[in-house]
Amino acid sequence: MRVMDEVIEEYDLYHRFLQKIRDTDAQEWDVYTNSELDETSDKEDPESELKKESDKTHDFVQAARDALESEALRRDWERKSMMLEDRRTP
Repeated sequence: MRVMDEVIEEYDLYHRFLQKIRDTDAQEWDVYTNSELDETSDKEDPESELKKESDKTHDFVQAARDALESEALRRDWERKSMMLEDRRTP
């Protein structure tokens, strides 16, 4: 990758490429801003759908962890109450 970057820099290929785009296309291209290329869509962004799915999965995993932790706390509480009961009985 480094060699390719050096060749591109050495022969000024990037700027030549940009110049060819500007020369061959009738439109005025602003290579550094893509605001004109962004179009609104009727569909929801697929990444936001993936984010929602990820959040749901995260919530499910967290609920499972909480359930396991509460079960462990319940067992611990039962164990402690049994030990206390054993100490109270002569």
